[in-house]
Amino acid sequence: MALWDTFVSNDYVDNLRAFVRDKVAPHADAIDRDDVYPVEIIKELAAEGFTTVTLPERYGGGGKDFAYGVALLEEVGYGSASAAICLITIFQASTIIRLFGQDSL
Repeated sequence: MALWDTFVSNDYVDNLRAFVRDKVAPHADAIDRDDVYPVEIIKELAAEGFTTVTLPERYGGGGKDFAYGVALLEEVGYGSASAAICLITIFQASTIIRLFGQDSL
């Protein structure tokens, strides 16, 4: 059962929820207890295209609107708030580079 309605593709959210259930939630306690950056989880999120979902396609992203980024942060945060915070920093950095960096970046 979902805690909230989605405003994006149900397929995207279903895929994301399965990922969080299988790959994020089982490690949430250890991430917090050991105070570690979840490198492997973030790499797996990147491999699935989640970390660049809102980046324009011309930069290799998914080209989706920000609602997809919100869904990502909500769902990952449900599994592990710490992992979601890590994603926020990735989104911040890519946004700053996209807005103020040169195309070569």
